[in-house]
Amino acid sequence: MVEGHGDALLPGLHDHHLHLLAMAAAASSVDCGVHAGDPDGLAAALRSAPGTWVRAVGYHERTAGHLDRQGARRMGARPAVRVQHRSGALWILNSPALALVHHILDHSPEVERDAVGRPTGRL
Repeated sequence: MVEGHGDALLPGLHDHHLHLLAMAAAASSVDCGVHAGDPDGLAAALRSAPGTWVRAVGYHERTAGHLDRQGARRMGARPAVRVQHRSGALWILNSPALALVHHILDHSPEVERDAVGRPTGRL
């Protein structure tokens, strides 16, 4: 029993769920925030990351400017690189990554395209 002395009492709110898959993915991702403001440091981290697909998270334009498929390719000389903006609202794929997924991209506004209709890598 808890004595409220005339005040309203509410049960405690407990958020007991975990985002285990997100935590596991983050643990195996390149953290772009660590390399903020240093394009060379970010490029080195992307090149040294293990795996055939490199996942980078937390990107901000102040690191290396406006990225598209060519810019992401220069940042990470890897077979496939996916860079996630820190807002979570933008993914940037380099050319090899874009080649792997081009068959599932539609013509929605979420797939940015250049003047001749090719995907820029910005999703």
